[in-house]
Amino acid sequence: MLRSLFLLLMFTGAASITVGSVATAQPVLNCTASAPVIIADNANVRYTPMPFPVTVTVTNTGTALASPVTATIIVPPDLHLAGDDAPNGYTKSLQPSWLFPQQSGQVQWMLRHPPTTMERQCVIKVWVKTPNADSSLCEATVIIPPLDSPILAPRCYVPDSLHFVDAEDSYVPNPFTVRLTCVNNGNTPAEDVTGTLILPPNVELVDPADSLSKHFSPSTLGKWRISDPVPELTWVVRWVPRLRVQAMPEFRFTVTGKSFAGVRLDSTEVRCQTRIHGLVPLFGGCMRIPDSLGLRADGMDVEPNPFTVRYPLRNISHISGRLSRVYLSFPPDGLTLNSSSPWPINSSLDTLVAPGDSIVFEWVIDVANRITRRNVLIQAVVIDDEGNPIMCEDRMPIANVSDNIVRWRLDGTCTSSEERLEFDKPNATYIPDTFLITGTVRNAGSLDLHEITTRITWLNPLDEQRNEMDLVELDPNASGNTSFRTHDLLHRGDSLTYAWKFRLKDWNRTWSMKYVRFNLEAGAKELSAAAVGNEARVEISPSKILTSITIPTPGICTLNPVHPNPFRASTTISFRLEKAAAVTLVVTDALGREVRRLLHAEYYSEGTHALSLDASGMTPGIYFVRMTVGEAQQFSRMILVR
Repeated sequence: MLRSLFLLLMFTGAASITVGSVATAQPVLNCTASAPVIIADNANVRYTPMPFPVTVTVTNTGTALASPVTATIIVPPDLHLAGDDAPNGYTKSLQPSWLFPQQSGQVQWMLRHPPTTMERQCVIKVWVKTPNADSSLCEATVIIPPLDSPILAPRCYVPDSLHFVDAEDSYVPNPFTVRLTCVNNGNTPAEDVTGTLILPPNVELVDPADSLSKHFSPSTLGKWRISDPVPELTWVVRWVPRLRVQAMPEFRFTVTGKSFAGVRLDSTEVRCQTRIHGLVPLFGGCMRIPDSLGLRADGMDVEPNPFTVRYPLRNISHISGRLSRVYLSFPPDGLTLNSSSPWPINSSLDTLVAPGDSIVFEWVIDVANRITRRNVLIQAVVIDDEGNPIMCEDRMPIANVSDNIVRWRLDGTCTSSEERLEFDKPNATYIPDTFLITGTVRNAGSLDLHEITTRITWLNPLDEQRNEMDLVELDPNASGNTSFRTHDLLHRGDSLTYAWKFRLKDWNRTWSMKYVRFNLEAGAKELSAAAVGNEARVEISPSKILTSITIPTPGICTLNPVHPNPFRASTTISFRLEKAAAVTLVVTDALGREVRRLLHAEYYSEGTHALSLDASGMTPGIYFVRMTVGEAQQFSRMILVR
């Protein structure tokens, strides 16, 4: 908490306010780079110091915190990172990485330069950066003096890559030869020059007696000239394993010798890589299932039942492969896994299969008979350890059991306790307002049925103005009164009877009788489709009684002119009634054909009433509004324009 408060004060307190402007605090980085003087030790054929340090000191001369501060070194050719910095530690964080105003920090690298017979001047640059300030550049110059000594310059050669050839069941080339050459670029001879091979993992000498360290021939190398032969050492090696992923083995070679004074020269190292292409495990196999399940001789079942699914999987590649999961897929239409099945439908694995070896998966499947023919898809999938699927699938026809010998059949009947619900006008209610729908399901087949499902459905009538009319509903006050019922087992010849209690949900607010239709749907595990029982029908009388309204005579209703007229999108139609009456309003075209029915025998009270006509979908032209009240009719002309 105190540290956060201190940082806040540093950022806010460092700002200064001037008239008309605000000066914002910011860090400013200054850096210096230093390196030691390199001395040539000709007697011992080396430089002192080597490797040598380059130290960078950074000071924040600004008025705000710099965080974080990093430094990147840029070295010229022939200079290389050494020690813990090799090979790619060019960028480092300052120590400390947060610099408060007037605080300093340092960072250091170790560098190496090979022996040279000519003086070299190396300029080392370092960029210092922080996110909230400009970067800073500092430089250091290092003089590499010449050595009056041998300078060994080795080079190595290995194949670019090894490829696996199936016909030879081997990598090519394998075995292969690695070569090491060396010349002396110094001013004095190098004596007793030897080369050493450091083998990478998974590589071995073909001849175990062969030495990893060998003398060049000749072992004394004078200053090399272009026309001189290049001394060479060779080793014959072999790549041993077969890996799933690509490998890049690195061969390291070191060369050393002595000066004319007998001083041992520093070792010079070169490295070469070859690419070993990875091998992918490959599995082959074909799922084996019966060609089909045919009808048994007695017609009572298909055979074989149960049947076996076998999936032998063989490693046909040159590398071991690991399997992580296997599962079997088949449609649920009467197919289930037998309890004696050796493998479950879905199983986790951790199985390594060597080249040429096999693993066999096996499942036992039970089949429930159907009176319809099936053609099922069976699919087996094995997943390797990298998530790749190895898939095999096949279709198997299954014969239907003869309908003449054995059948699974459900019959259903549906009846209503009331044929009609009458509207009682004096009491403003329906009599009765509840009723029972009774459904009976019977097993009319010759075999038992399992998992019986029964459901009552109903179809509401349609109204020209309100589309579907929601007139009845299941009575929520009746216990267990749900539309869906289930039963575990129904023996052949037995029946199930259910009753559903319904109540009136809404009145029939039209002038005509409406009918609600009820159906019984029944299904079973052995049936692929639901059976539908006979339809029951309940009549619901209208709540509007024409005899209770005096039928108007002409003159007691008035159809007013539409307004606006002409109109573009919509207009208003108004009319007046001297007494309550049933009104029908129809829009017709100039030929008298009905275009819109706005009202159909709708009851309106005494007074003036208005409706809006939406002309969407109507073409421009002349239209008429026809109003019918009892035996009276009136017309009004209107024009639609666009």
